[in-house]
Amino acid sequence: MPRPVPRLGRFLAVLVAAGLLGFGAARLPTPWLVVEPGLAVPVPVQVVRPPGTRPVVTTPFWLVTVAARPARLGDAWTVLRDPARSLVTARALGGDSLDEVMAAQRAALAASKEAAAAAAAGLMGVEPGTVAGFPLPPAIAGPSGGLALGLAAVDALAPGDLAGGRRVGATGTLSPDGRVGPVEGVEQKWRAAARAGLDVLFVPARAPGPAPGSAPMVVRVSTLAAAVAWLCQQGGQGPPCD
Repeated sequence: MPRPVPRLGRFLAVLVAAGLLGFGAARLPTPWLVVEPGLAVPVPVQVVRPPGTRPVVTTPFWLVTVAARPARLGDAWTVLRDPARSLVTARALGGDSLDEVMAAQRAALAASKEAAAAAAAGLMGVEPGTVAGFPLPPAIAGPSGGLALGLAAVDALAPGDLAGGRRVGATGTLSPDGRVGPVEGVEQKWRAAARAGLDVLFVPARAPGPAPGSAPMVVRVSTLAAAVAWLCQQGGQGPPCD
């Protein structure tokens, strides 16, 4: 997701100008959203297998998300006390309302799925169409799951256990040539991963993260190939590790 802009002073100024502080309005007069830890969901991958079947493969790779909801007056104070939450404008996330934000994020997810399929196919040396899709829950959207999709696709394309028995989460955009791009909300996604009991969370190379020793372990990578190599070095098995 784009960079959050949690400027509380600006937010409160809007409330004062609207005459709403202390009057218990249910929602804010401006399109502010609260962003907080969301879901961690395992990534299923649909692959093409001879003679033309398309089974859905369950993988040990998880996509982690942030959740967004319309802000209420009390959220102005809550975000001061809770580092897991932040205030953003809807426009910063791609629209003027939550509905517009979700439409933009769903379009971004569709592009992310195509890029992840291409990156995984390129790494494995197979045709891009070999990865037929990622049947994720409809609530999932946005471009930041690209790395998780790419890792799941690599795992689905090869026999073995690429994760080495771990529950592995990932966040980061992914280009068709396998480059991992920056994302926002890493702190919230780490909390979502921790809540789901994941062992490892891959994040983009320059992303912030929790203190060393926190669980799940944070591993920073700049490419899909680097994430696969790390897993192989940590006990992962299968053709990518040969």
